[in-house]
Amino acid sequence: MLEYKPEDYLFPELYVEGGAGDCVSVDLSRGVYWRDSKGALCKVVYEEGWKLIIDPIESTASRSFLTIVPWMEYKGVYVGRGARVELIEVRGVEVYITSREGAVVEEGTVIAYVLTRKGETRTRKARTNGVIAYIAWEPLVPPLYVFVVTRDYRVLDAIEVKANTTV
Repeated sequence: MLEYKPEDYLFPELYVEGGAGDCVSVDLSRGVYWRDSKGALCKVVYEEGWKLIIDPIESTASRSFLTIVPWMEYKGVYVGRGARVELIEVRGVEVYITSREGAVVEEGTVIAYVLTRKGETRTRKARTNGVIAYIAWEPLVPPLYVFVVTRDYRVLDAIEVKANTTV
């Protein structure tokens, strides 16, 4: 029997360099981010964000981005433009993700189990050390997940900024 936890129903948010709307500012020297209408990173639709942030040919981040992870007390995983990334594609009739955004993985860490059309179970493993900065989902048949793993990241804390104060 599966047990569900409240965090199973919370989804990460993705903020990308450029754009407009709901934005955040980042201070890497202090290791923090905060909500800011004039911020440099702005919210995008999570599932579509990977087309904005990843250069699959060069295996790099094409823009800086911040993934806010609710089950990590809303800490953010920040990846700067140009950071090297590893893309791991996971596709199958059913995919069971075992390592989510914000998880630190080592080479060989199981990130997902896959049920094939033949009814066989396969494992997908990380091929490097790093953090899972983002997981893309494409609603194809069968569905496709793309894990973005990088060594070049910072974990940022959220801070509250009061009106009329400077950070």
